Amino acid sequence: MKANAGIGARIRECSRGYCFIVNRLYCFIAGRLSWRTYYRKLARQWKIGARDGVVGAQFSIALRLYLHKAIQSSYLCILIVALTALRANAQHLDTQLTAGFQAPHFDSGLLGWYGPSPAVAAPARGGGTPFGRFRPVFAIALPGKLPPDHPNSGDKITDTLIFKGQLITWANINPAGELPAWLGGRYLPQLNYNLSLPENRLVDVEASANLFGNIGFHPFDTAATGGDIRPYRLWARFSAPQFEFRLGLQKINFGSASLLRPLMWFDQIDPRDPIQFTDGVWGALGRYYFLNNANIWLWGLYGNDNPKGWEFAGTSRRQPEFGGRIQYPIPHGEAGFSFHRRQADTRGLNGSVPAFEAAPENRFGLDLRLDLVVGCWVEASWVNNRRPLKEFTNQELINVGVDYTFGVGNGLYAIFEQLLVSSGEEAFSFSNTTSLSLLSLSYPIGLFDNLGAIVYIDWANGKVYNFINWTIQFDRTALYVMGYWNPKDNRIPTQNSTQNLYSGLGLQVLVLLNH
Repeated sequence: MKANAGIGARIRECSRGYCFIVNRLYCFIAGRLSWRTYYRKLARQWKIGARDGVVGAQFSIALRLYLHKAIQSSYLCILIVALTALRANAQHLDTQLTAGFQAPHFDSGLLGWYGPSPAVAAPARGGGTPFGRFRPVFAIALPGKLPPDHPNSGDKITDTLIFKGQLITWANINPAGELPAWLGGRYLPQLNYNLSLPENRLVDVEASANLFGNIGFHPFDTAATGGDIRPYRLWARFSAPQFEFRLGLQKINFGSASLLRPLMWFDQIDPRDPIQFTDGVWGALGRYYFLNNANIWLWGLYGNDNPKGWEFAGTSRRQPEFGGRIQYPIPHGEAGFSFHRRQADTRGLNGSVPAFEAAPENRFGLDLRLDLVVGCWVEASWVNNRRPLKEFTNQELINVGVDYTFGVGNGLYAIFEQLLVSSGEEAFSFSNTTSLSLLSLSYPIGLFDNLGAIVYIDWANGKVYNFINWTIQFDRTALYVMGYWNPKDNRIPTQNSTQNLYSGLGLQVLVLLNH
């Protein structure tokens, strides 16, 4: 019994030192082999609650459920920890492998969660992972407390300063376009400072810039250039195990839909963009996480005059916006309710709607997601303006979708969504409607290659949008070869930088480099 107890203690001690190695092996196996279904579910949980990389205590229940199921399918990770613990020198192993490794949150138990630590999280890999700009890191930890002198014990104040960046270059050929050839580039330098405080508290700052430029030309005839330098993210955050507050230029998004999102209130991500690029908003965001996986969001925005998301008009100058959201776990899923209020400026719309300097606008959002045999969700948004804006007085968006991984080859992941857009003077009159269907397919060819396709159908205008993407992705670099065949008058909401690039028939090659 004493020998077994000694082995168990040694495994617990060395497992902390080996967490980084197990993290990488676990992610590699879970993402590439037989655990793809659980990996997708975990990606959806991450996307719903922490798209911007924030880790909260409310994830522990869902993470333990999904990861425990995956571990039941293979004991490889536990076996690695056990065998290496028996062979290694426990007195020196922890120091050698955990030097510089900082974990902002640690939940002891069968499965511990380490968030996107600055010493581990790599720069964005641009759509090659469902987690967006951040990659999750998993660790296996057996029950036990960290020694008081351990660097991650939570009793010491430590800080880290990380500089990283992402360089993106692309070439676009569109023979039928006004300018058939485009060349462009974008660089996103990013600086992160993290100050770990006692009792699992963290103060961190992120500053990044958006430097971009492009040139479009018709050979031997016409050329046009563009570019700009502006802040991309600039925020400071204080976080505790069940609370966080973030202030500055940041990304705020939520909801259960995957691609055609009625709750796209503060971002404008094009599903076809492999980088998933979107500008941020200036404001403050606070979130509180309950132990039962429920959470409350409160936000206030200021200085965001240009239209965001589905907005047809900008926001009145010097007028604040505010809102909130509550998410609550239900059997087999999660439900959420959101609210937002702002003053819309409808001037300068060429008389298409009555001009008001400040038109009060209320938004209500409802979303529901269930993980059954297939993943299914409903997401809806109602925008009501208190001024008579003709057909824009009331706007309704309703999305219904499903996703499933078919057991074909390496696993064919499919998403289908149906979006209904309606507007009118009376709420829910559905007098002026547009219906849009979307089918997205993704198939991993090998360890580094992935083939994807997206098809939009605009039923009201009788138009079809086609997009195919071949991805070759390595640790720090990625190559995207994309082909598209779309109507020339592209009516799908996108970022302004990609609005015209995906119109007509063309080919785009994009190269991404992280450092």
